[in-house]
Formats: sequence, structure tokens, C-alpha cells
Amino acid sequence: AVKECGICDVCLHKKGNNLTEEEFKKIEQCIYDHLNKHTVAVKELLKYFAGIKKEKIWKVLEFLQNEKKIMIDEFGIVKLN
Repeated sequence: AVKECGICDVCLHKKGNNLTEEEFKKIEQCIYDHLNKHTVAVKELLKYFAGIKKEKIWKVLEFLQNEKKIMIDEFGIVKLN
């Protein structure tokens, strides 16, 4: 196995996208909080996550969609299932 250097673009990309369980739960809860009130466009939802990388938010959104907990329609509107 090749040891990761931690400084090249590939290593930095991997490090930047690592999502801890705590971060996942925080993002997931925030998504649910917004969707309990109303449907929301993905673009609008991303604005609520100041300081959190969009890649991490997308990972949570993709996971929730794959688990059929949310639905994102062709217009980018997020809804609870």
C-alpha cells in the first residue's frame, strides 16, 4: 500500500471530504429542521451551512436520498419522504 503524504492535492481532497459521525448528524439534523417546516431548494439549503464544505453537505444529502428519507426533484427541491 502507498502511504499518503498528506500534502498533495489528492491527499488534501480526501482529508477535506472526511465526514465525522458528529458532523454527519449535525448536518442531517439541520436538513430535517428545515424540511419539517417546508420544502426547500438545494441552493437555499446550502446557504444555511456557512463554514461547512459543500462536499460534506452533498454527501449527507446523497445518503439521505439513497436511504429514501428525502427526495430531490428535477428542479432541485428537497422534500421529506
